[in-house]
Amino acid sequence: MALVFKKVTEYDWEVTVQSPEKSKFKKETFTAKFKNVGRKAFADLIESGDENFVRSVLVGWSGIKDEEGNEIPFDEDNLEAIMENHYIVQAIIVAYGESMKGASEKN
Repeated sequence: MALVFKKVTEYDWEVTVQSPEKSKFKKETFTAKFKNVGRKAFADLIESGDENFVRSVLVGWSGIKDEEGNEIPFDEDNLEAIMENHYIVQAIIVAYGESMKGASEKN
């Protein structure tokens, strides 16, 4: 079967956030829309720090809700709030790494 090369600029990926609750970790998920970056850009992003990494690869999300159950839209103010949560930031970084790793492992 021949390779069909498609330029993928963005893709959706499930992110699992583990945050502490009552001496245990609670798992929750949301869907991130990630920007597909090339190999060299990815290597540079790894060195750029967590905040810059997330701001560079996260271009949207769905499934993040407020305490009343309302969907939180992706915008600069909400991204800023999310960036203050260590558990969410780490989950985004891990999920992006898994998405990159999975592609190479399957090949």
